[in-house]
Amino acid sequence: MVASKSKSFSGIVVQTLGWPLFWGLCGTLGFYLLVHSGVIGTPMVRRYFAGHPVEYLETVLFFIGVAALWQRAADLTQQFRQQADAQLPSADEGGDRIERISSLLCYLAELPSKIRETYLARRLRDALEHAQRLGTTDQLNEQLKHLSDLEVERAHEAYSLVRIVVWATPMLGFLGTVIGITMALGGLSPEALVDEPKEAMKGLLSGLGVAFDTTALALSLSMILMFVQFLVRQVESQLLTLVDLAAAQQLEGRFQQLGTQNDPHLASVARMAQVVIESVAELVQNHAEVWQSTMRDSQSAWAESLREVRGTIQSGFQSAIESSTSAHAAALLEIEQAAHVQSAAQWDGMRQVLSENAHALAAQQVEISKQNELMLRVLEATGDVIKLEDVLNDNLTALSTAKNFEDTVMSLSAAIHLLNTRLGGTPARPVKVTRATAPSQEERAA
Repeated sequence: MVASKSKSFSGIVVQTLGWPLFWGLCGTLGFYLLVHSGVIGTPMVRRYFAGHPVEYLETVLFFIGVAALWQRAADLTQQFRQQADAQLPSADEGGDRIERISSLLCYLAELPSKIRETYLARRLRDALEHAQRLGTTDQLNEQLKHLSDLEVERAHEAYSLVRIVVWATPMLGFLGTVIGITMALGGLSPEALVDEPKEAMKGLLSGLGVAFDTTALALSLSMILMFVQFLVRQVESQLLTLVDLAAAQQLEGRFQQLGTQNDPHLASVARMAQVVIESVAELVQNHAEVWQSTMRDSQSAWAESLREVRGTIQSGFQSAIESSTSAHAAALLEIEQAAHVQSAAQWDGMRQVLSENAHALAAQQVEISKQNELMLRVLEATGDVIKLEDVLNDNLTALSTAKNFEDTVMSLSAAIHLLNTRLGGTPARPVKVTRATAPSQEERAA
């Protein structure tokens, strides 16, 4: 809290004194740079602004006052621009209750910093905080008037630096007058007036020139500052009037009024009723909490008993299931053993049948091998017979013209019959032999 107060105090000092002094010195430095560089080189300017150290001091004070007034005018211009943004939310139908002051203060606190520092936002915040502290809005109008008077006094205090400058500038002029007269009279002597009257008059005129020039410059600068201050004060007065109207428009009649001038105790009764209602609400809430804690304890007890019952039932079911499972496992083991014995016997019978079938297949395979060998021999003999028939046909063709052809055929037929008999085949059909006639000459040629 102390740090924040010191920080705000330092900020006020910098704003009211620091920046005007800084910008005033900068303006003075820039002005004399222009004068001594010849940009502003008129003889009158050099005579009244650069003729004596007192004139330099008067110029410094003048620029400090101008900087303070310029800063104040810039602040007022910003206040005019941002005044429309410092608006409270619309009131509820039938008027706001006093409890809504907290939400309105929160709304003002959430505004940007530039808007929070305006006259109107500060006026609204101070009035709402006062009503919140008192707990009633009956004296809100009087508080707005009081805040308006405080704002006027605060605005008057804001021109303290300018008033000091306006007061000190003529004092420097009078100081320059005293210094100039002192310079003029200090150089006069009876001997100088007699011996060198021109030099004495020149020193006298020079001193009087310093005296009058410093006084004229001081009075001129003071009048300029007073005129500019008057304009800025008029603008600020208009702004404060607008702030008073806007604050009254937003706050007067906004809240519900319970008391009247004829019955001023109605507000107190309403506040007492509100306190009673809040006490009853708190009592009901306490009873609800007690009932809730009781219900939680009952639920915990029910949950504990349910857990115990569940454990008992679970253990009984587990033991019954374990016993039935053991009996079922024993029965399954017996069934499995009987099935194993039966399947083993069936496998032995099947193995024996398969063995007998294998022996029978082996015997059949031997017989088939014998038949195959016999067929091979028959095929070989058949091939020999075919070859022999071909040879016989060739021989028959050759012997068809011989005389003993019939005897030869008969002997060959007998040989073939004998051969077929040996081979075990069917007896060959007897060959009918006819005598062939000798081929003609054309057939031989063909």
